[in-house]
Amino acid sequence: IEAFPGIPSHCIPDLFLVWDFLCTFCRALSLEPIELDDFAAALSFRPVNVPQASSHGDSASNIPVYLSESHIALLRLLLQDPTSENWWWSILETPEMIEEEGEEYLNAIDKKRKTAAAVVKIDMEALLAAEEDMDITTRWLLALEDVRTRKPDNTGPIKSAVRNAIAVTTNQYVKSYLKKAMRKW
Repeated sequence: IEAFPGIPSHCIPDLFLVWDFLCTFCRALSLEPIELDDFAAALSFRPVNVPQASSHGDSASNIPVYLSESHIALLRLLLQDPTSENWWWSILETPEMIEEEGEEYLNAIDKKRKTAAAVVKIDMEALLAAEEDMDITTRWLLALEDVRTRKPDNTGPIKSAVRNAIAVTTNQYVKSYLKKAMRKW
């Protein structure tokens, strides 16, 4: 199927499935319905050398934001679900929390870390609530764009991209999350 340039043909059924889901539940997610062609274009979007932000903020005007909006809407819906605490880790590990939980908690965490893959915990509600200039957010997201195409064993470019994003963002929760993600490297 050549109707959706940039989308592999084996992904077309998934494209329809996700687009239908987002359109069906657009009211519950507080999203505007999106045309199928626009959704496919947003999925296949690749930024081209975005110049430094101009005084009018034009550099980010052609970047599709629908995917970001839908991810944020889904995260907000999860955060509002009182049962999500039972199955989704959404807390930032802080010294206060560790102190409150005590020695048993530390022993359990150490045991989990030895037996399971590392999970980076973050307070998503606080991250989403933190104010940050749109141009800055766009710049650190673009800095991370290269990471998704890299294999995990290609650490040099991944480390560089994450360090650049940390240097750009002003959101303390994003910085914390990225620094924790870098611990593995």
